[in-house]
This record gives sequence, C-alpha cells and structure tokens, in this order.
Amino acid sequence: MKKNNRRIKIGKRMKGVVLRPILLTLILLFPTLAFANVEVVATVDRNKMFVGDTFTYKVSVSISSSESMAMGQPKLPNIVNQFDVLNSWVGSESRSTFVNGDFQVKNTKNFNYILAPQKAGTLRLGATTVTVNGKLFKTKPISVTVMTPDQRAKQGLAQNQQRQRNQRSNGADDDLFSQLLRRHGFPDPFRGRGNFGNNEPIDPDEAFFIKVQVDKAESYVGEQVKASWYLYTRGSVRDIDTLKYPSLNGFWKEDIEVATRLNFTREIINGVPYNKALLASYALFPINPGPTVIDQYKARCGIILPSLGFGKTVKSVKQSQELTIQVNPLPADKPDNFTGGVGQFRVTSSLDVNVIEANQPVTLILRFEGMGNAKLINLPTLPLPAGLEMYDKNSEAKFFKNGKSFKQFKVMLIPREEGEVKIPPFTFSAFNPKTNEYYDIVTDEYNLTVKKGKPGTKVVSPSVDVENRDESVKEEYQPQLEVEWQGSSLLNSIQVPLLYWVFIYIIIFAGFVYLYLREMGLTQRKKTIQKLIQNRFKKIDDLSKNKDKWRDVGAELTNMMYLSLGAVSDLGGSGLEFDKMLDKAPPSVKRELAKEMKKRMRDCETLTFAPDAVVGNLKDDVRGQVKQVNKLVTKLIDMGIGENVH
Repeated sequence: MKKNNRRIKIGKRMKGVVLRPILLTLILLFPTLAFANVEVVATVDRNKMFVGDTFTYKVSVSISSSESMAMGQPKLPNIVNQFDVLNSWVGSESRSTFVNGDFQVKNTKNFNYILAPQKAGTLRLGATTVTVNGKLFKTKPISVTVMTPDQRAKQGLAQNQQRQRNQRSNGADDDLFSQLLRRHGFPDPFRGRGNFGNNEPIDPDEAFFIKVQVDKAESYVGEQVKASWYLYTRGSVRDIDTLKYPSLNGFWKEDIEVATRLNFTREIINGVPYNKALLASYALFPINPGPTVIDQYKARCGIILPSLGFGKTVKSVKQSQELTIQVNPLPADKPDNFTGGVGQFRVTSSLDVNVIEANQPVTLILRFEGMGNAKLINLPTLPLPAGLEMYDKNSEAKFFKNGKSFKQFKVMLIPREEGEVKIPPFTFSAFNPKTNEYYDIVTDEYNLTVKKGKPGTKVVSPSVDVENRDESVKEEYQPQLEVEWQGSSLLNSIQVPLLYWVFIYIIIFAGFVYLYLREMGLTQRKKTIQKLIQNRFKKIDDLSKNKDKWRDVGAELTNMMYLSLGAVSDLGGSGLEFDKMLDKAPPSVKRELAKEMKKRMRDCETLTFAPDAVVGNLKDDVRGQVKQVNKLVTKLIDMGIGENVH
C-alpha cells in the first residue's frame, strides 16, 4: 500500500515536470500569437505599361513583434498565358518606433518578382497567399493595363502636347537637362522607358493627382455632405500652389479643415502605393433640390521622382474631377412648425427670472443643438399668452468640425399685466434624413409671476449700445488731469542743464518729422485702396444688373467686407473670422461702425449661402445692398487707415 502511494506521488511529480515546460512555452508564445499584428500586402511599381515592358510585383509580410514567426513562401496566383516571371529575390527590413511610451518593432520580409506581360489588354493578378504561424493570409487582386505599340505612339503624342501646354502655362521652355541628353544620343527621361530602368511611370505628369471623396452621392436639401480633397503622389513634394479652391455654388459651406501643411499617409490604389495628404475638407449643405455639382480643386505641384534619375522634378497642373450630388426635396407633408432644421436636434430652454415687475423685460433662451447645420433653423412666431409681448430677439450659432452645431435664440419678452403668466411649451418640427421623417422637439413650460410695476418705470431699449453707454459714463466721470505751471524764469532755466533742453527739442522735432512722413504715406495708401475698391464696386454693380446673379453679388460683397476690414486692421489676407477681425480693428471703427458692419455681413452671407426661403425679399434689392456696402466700406477706409499703426 505504501508502494502504491509512493508510485502515485512520483507520477504526479513526473506529470508536473512534463507539463510545466509545456505550459511555460505556451505562456511565452501566447503574447506573440495573440498580439503580433500581421499584415500581408501586394504592390506593383506601376499598373500601366506597354507590350515589352516589365514591372515589379512585391509581396510584403509585416509583423509587429520582436519575436520570429514561422513564415512560408508566397504562393503566386495562376499567371499562365498572362505573365512571365523573369527574376525574383527576397529582402527584409526592420523598423523600430516609440508610440505613447511603448517600444514597437516592425519586421518586414519582401518577396520581389520581375514580371513581363505576354499580351496587351487588362490583365489580372489574382490573390497571393502566405502562411504565417499556420494562418493563411491573402493579398488583394491587382489589375494591370498593357497597351500596344500603336497606343504607345498616340500616348507619346498626347504627352508631348500636354507637356507643351504645361510649359506655356508655367512660362518655361524645354529644360536644358533634357536638351543635353537628347544632344548626346540619350532618350528623354520624360518619354517612355528610356535608359533609366523600368520604374518610371509612362507619363511623368501622372506623378501626382487630386481626388475628391464624398460620404454620400445623394442627400436631402439641408442634409450634410462631407467632401474632402486629397493629393496623391509617389514622389516627394517640392512645392505646391493652390490655383483654385472649389467655389461650391449651390451649397451652404462650413470649413472642417483646410490644410496649412501636408501630412502624408500611405494608401494602395490597384496595387500601387501612394502618399496621400489632405488638402481641404468641407461640410456641404445643399440649398436647392436637383443635381448639384461639386466643382474642381486645382493646384500646381512640383514632384521629385527618384526613378526619373538625377532628382528630376516633374511640375504640372492638376485638378480634381467634378462630382454631381443628387439633392432630393424634403417630403411634401412638411409641418407648419418646421423650423428649417435637417438632422438630429434637441432643444433646451431657460428663463432668466421667475418673478418680474410689469413692463420690465424677461429673457427666454431657446437653444437648438445636435448633428446637422443648426444655422439653417429659423424661429417662427411664438404663440405667446395674452399680456405677454415679444419685444426683441437675437441669435448666435456655431458649426463644429465633428458635424455638430448649435443655434441659440435670446427672446426678450415684456409682461404688460400683473398676475401669474404661464409660458406654454413650444413645439418645433425638424427633419431626420436617416429615418426620412419629420419629428417634434418640445421646450419646457414656465410659470412667471408678474408684480405691479413701479410708476414711471420704462423698458430699456434693446438698441442701446451697452459698450458705448459704458464709455460715455466713464467719460462723464473721468477726472481732469491737473498740471501745475512752474513758470519760465531765468533762475529756473539756469538750474536745468543746457543739454537737457537740446535733447528735448530734438525729440520734439523728430516726432513732427515722423508724423509728417507717416501722414504722407498713409494718405497715398488710402488713395490707392479707395481707388481699387471703387473699381471693384463698378464690376459688382454691373454684375448686380443681372437678376439671376444675386448669389454671386452676395459673394463679391462678402469678399469686399473682408478685404476692407483686413486693410484697416493691418491683417491683410487673414484667415480670421469676421468678428475676430473686427475685434482687432481701430477703436473708432469698433465704436461707430461695428453694429452696421455685422448687419451688412449677415445680409451678404445670407445672399451667398442661405436657402431661398431664408433669403426672401433680400434678393429683390441687390443693387441697394451694393450701394449700402459701398457707402459703408468707403467710410471704413476713410476712418480706419492711419489709426491702427503698428
């Protein structure tokens, strides 16, 4: 019995000795298997070529782990009767990164194959399979376009014609480098394959292109469409010059991001790896139903392509394609209390006081916020109870990059009779494009206690400029500076050193000279700016004679407001918002013109961007708007130039 017990104990001990290394191995191996990030990608150095050319097909197996992993040879797809394999080789690389305090190692093994197409046409490279640690990975298929010799001749002719157009547009003739090569019997590296290897593209002008992407091709009026423009290139960008931003007529536009520097990521298009960088991204809200065009983004770019040899730079002009968005009208069963909101919104409300004297103002705040453009929401006439009048209202709104926005209304109400007043909940309707339905959003109910007003009390007019009122009060109570006159007797003059007075006179004289020179320069600058503005307004006035061009007139007037305010604020072509530019304007401009400028800017922006229902009668008096803005801008330049000197 004792022997059996001993045998059992030995068996358990032996079992533990055997299992521990196995468990330890699994524990050590598990992080590698669980957390190693394996990526298998197939790329080609180009996917357009001619019969007789060759190209490189590369299968890259990347593993984000410091541990080695079992990896098999790639199994190529069936390429019989399509491609010949001329050569192959294997290379490897390792890259270490430090991300958020975590040290990461990425090992990549590259399997390279030189392939030659056997015929012309569109040939397909199917998926290549690779086994890593027993798991099968597949690459994406790639299509290759192979052209005939006749197509090669036509391609060369088209390239020459395009190159000549680019040279004329860039103001440069054929460069000396290419002329020197041809003089010594070498082919132009810009034509076909040449003697510079098989890696250069057929057309070097395709060294980059601009692509527009939208999140939807169909939308409702007022529904957001996100449009983004990207630069794609296989080389290094030496310089870029944006020639034309999309005008986006027919849309209310909100900026999401306009790039000030290029931040590249990698993207593979039909097997070809490209560097991709965002140029601009906007949230667009269609104004009218029907097909609406997203127009082109145009840029001139200089690209350095190492494959062309000697660091040759390809410089050309490219533009994105136009896209047409199908804009559907909102459903016909529109409720009477529809406020213009298209999206997912909610409304909150608040009352600043619950007890007030009769004939004194109380403020009701209504705030709409959610996904969509809340700027399109209008406040209809509120069904107020008897004895409660709407005296004034104003609003503020903002759109955020994530697609959310808000619009807040401040409504000033005046109770005329004492007693208990119940402000009922207000119901507004909005449209949800995801459910294709209208829905209601409701405010809270409030009870207002109105006490008897004091005799002689008056309602403060909302048109009073609070800032100016405060300044006038300060000026009224500002004490006078008292200066004691010391006299100018001979005794006092003797006590002051002679050099002191000489120094004072020099400073005074220099001050007068500076003021004279500055005034002369500013006067000339003012005349120049006024002349440019009047010439611009003549063109705008001519444009306003066409009744169908009222949106274009609104856009031109908006630009004039920005340009003139930038001139007097010394901000030039600043990208600041209008209100922020106004804050940096000279004090006299802010004090005397700020209110009117804000109003004119709202009218101009409404003409340019707002839906027809919002524009209303404003478009019927476009010429009047031109005259008013002209008068305001002239006064702005006359008042502002010279006051804000840095």
